[in-house]
Amino acid sequence: MREVADAVGCSAMTVSCALRNSPKVLPATRRKILQAAERLGYRPDPEISKLMTHLRQPTHHSFSHNLAFLNSWPDREEYLKGYIGEIFQGAKHRAAQLGFDIEPFWLLESGMTARRLSSVLYNRGIRGILLPPWHHPNEVVQLDWPRFSVVATTMSITSPAVNRVVPHAFKNTLLACEELCKQGYRRIAFIETEDSHARSEGLARGAFELMRSTRLADASPAGLILRDWDDPLLFDWFKSERPDAIVCPSASTYYKLLKAFGNRPPPGFIVLDALQNEHLTAIDQLPGSLGSAAVDVLVAQLLHNETGLPIIPKLIMLSGRLRPGTSSPRVESKRATRKKPASPLRKKPSTKE
Repeated sequence: MREVADAVGCSAMTVSCALRNSPKVLPATRRKILQAAERLGYRPDPEISKLMTHLRQPTHHSFSHNLAFLNSWPDREEYLKGYIGEIFQGAKHRAAQLGFDIEPFWLLESGMTARRLSSVLYNRGIRGILLPPWHHPNEVVQLDWPRFSVVATTMSITSPAVNRVVPHAFKNTLLACEELCKQGYRRIAFIETEDSHARSEGLARGAFELMRSTRLADASPAGLILRDWDDPLLFDWFKSERPDAIVCPSASTYYKLLKAFGNRPPPGFIVLDALQNEHLTAIDQLPGSLGSAAVDVLVAQLLHNETGLPIIPKLIMLSGRLRPGTSSPRVESKRATRKKPASPLRKKPSTKE
């Protein structure tokens, strides 16, 4: 640091502050220091950096080792249930390993506003915010962002643009389609709702259309987007298209088709969220791993004083894995058998003797 300071013409303390993105250093000076450090090949010792970050924390607890987990759903206890609950538990476990705790905050609390929540978090010394899947996709999340480090675990939050750790919706859908092809299905369909389409930013549908145009040709119906999962269009479409397999974000679709068509087994079916049903073939999106990876990114931001909205948001995608189930049994390919034509070199024996 002294060498960098001599090259720039400042103190070693100024270099130290610039390297950890302290707001006390003017942007122009910080740029000069970073350029000099790069030119001279300066690399910090990660163990010393970690220790110094801890020692620099003020004794009056203006910085807390708590992280905030924001729940925007109508159910106050949503953070403990299903997919979001798995994200929370994975995040909580990883945060504890790193010396942090994570605390849920309900956005629908009486009298709660974005301004009030920002004030509550800041006054309690909470600087790190984890955003799970949002109740209303594409809703603008409004907080006093310059005060906080933030990471989302969902594609459903598009504004503001923050760093995100999310399921690989494109690859997961390809994995489901490839499994059905391997099992002998050919007329594979993809069903989603307007809500699920928004939550994946169209990546799941894009993966299916890629598969359809390259591997399935014209054998498969076009993807279907329903208004919601109770849309009656589902049954008319099914009777018309007669797919032999379906990829879908919702397990309820399987049972609706089962009930509507006389309890006959529906075609092959893979649900894109294994937590919805323990029996159906499904894609495990590993939500616990998502929560854990998101905490890694969030804590790294905190330790480097990276607050506010990123200039270039990072997007980390985690691939899921196939969980075998009862809804994708192997089927035999149905090929039309043709009679072998008689050889033109042979004459039929005469029946007249």
